[in-house]
Amino acid sequence: MSCRSLFFKAWDYFEKVKLFGDVPWINKELNINSEELYAPRTPRTVVMDSVIDILDKAIQWLPAKGNEQNGRINKNAALHLKAKIGLREGTFRKYHKIADGDKFLRYATDACEKIMTAGYSIYKYPDVSDPYNKIFAQYSYANNPEIILWRQYSADLSLGSAFSRYFAQNLRHQSGISRNLVDEYLCTDGLPISQSPLFNADDRGIITKEFVNRDPRLSQTVAQYGTYQNVSDVMGSNNAPKPNIPGLSGNKCPTGYRMAKWFLNDPADWARVANGMQATPVFRYAETLLIYAEAKAELGECDQTVLDNTINKIRDRVSMPHLLSNAIPQDPELDAAYQKYCDYTPSALLREIRRERRIEMAAEDVRWDDLMRWKAGSFLNIPVLGMKFVQSEYPTLKPGQGIFLNEEGYIEPYQKTLPGRNRVFNDRQYYFPIPLEDLLLNPALEQNPGWPSK
Repeated sequence: MSCRSLFFKAWDYFEKVKLFGDVPWINKELNINSEELYAPRTPRTVVMDSVIDILDKAIQWLPAKGNEQNGRINKNAALHLKAKIGLREGTFRKYHKIADGDKFLRYATDACEKIMTAGYSIYKYPDVSDPYNKIFAQYSYANNPEIILWRQYSADLSLGSAFSRYFAQNLRHQSGISRNLVDEYLCTDGLPISQSPLFNADDRGIITKEFVNRDPRLSQTVAQYGTYQNVSDVMGSNNAPKPNIPGLSGNKCPTGYRMAKWFLNDPADWARVANGMQATPVFRYAETLLIYAEAKAELGECDQTVLDNTINKIRDRVSMPHLLSNAIPQDPELDAAYQKYCDYTPSALLREIRRERRIEMAAEDVRWDDLMRWKAGSFLNIPVLGMKFVQSEYPTLKPGQGIFLNEEGYIEPYQKTLPGRNRVFNDRQYYFPIPLEDLLLNPALEQNPGWPSK
């Protein structure tokens, strides 16, 4: 098996274990009569040791950075994957009471340290007011020092992403950022909104006011009034002069917080329809640094030097204050949420590292997995809310007629569509169910706890 095949096999099994836990481990070629097709599930401890083993072989044989063929993976991409696997498996085992979690956390730190000496850096696009947003709105990441692995698209090959068009036109902005995420962004003094004198509690939820004096990544992830709109206003895609919320005609953002991240403001790319050429970062160095900081914290080894080489390098891109190990800010609101929904409260340092990960990696498909590995799935029971509804800004809208608000006046998207007005997380959801057809085809498989077996 080639080194690239080993890389992708490791990645594929990693994703399977994340979903199902124990899965059958296959280490040879099969045919339609192979008895392994009807094998029972292999314990995850064996599978994940095997995943690390084949990934180490891939790392050994893959070319170094700069020696790979165009568009191919290199040694650092495999190291980053190993770091992701190490953090995920290490923390999942710790919080779900499975042995040998620290072993995987050590895999993560060792892999990160190799990448951190390989010449990568947090990139800040010059001469722009929104350097964080610009990372995600590019046609190419060639020679970008932050991008470890990326995917290039070509309109000529009828292979494209159409990302901006998909969000703004095809879906008509029918997705939105939650109130819970918005509240977690720090103020520009490095303090949470519940502690900072820069934040007026009366402005909470009022989109025209609550972005003031906040981490710049907030306004570069969530569209403020009239920002991140296509210059040609194709098919009414704009967000001006105010969000088009439920109860109005046309594009409807369910929370009022329209996503700005990934928005490529180029009418030419929108006109390519399904053949958009916007590039996609797959692995970026910022995530490497976040993995390292969290793994070191879980191992009890995160000091100021670690923070300065990780979290603070990421914050420097948007000129946010550094996180100081001897002056971790208090956040009683977030601590209370952990205690209520998770039955544990992480250390203040770990809480801030997790916050930084959530903010930096927002809308990059990591949040669900983070909650699962932290055994924090009950965070999904936190009511989903949007921005505060201001009647004077929407004089034609009547609450209860297309738009529904909670008792404090925040938009509540699920009020009439979900029983109990909110999502309900069940512990069985830490693992996905084995598909019933697979159980029927292979009687040796066993269903995950809490899910139907027939």
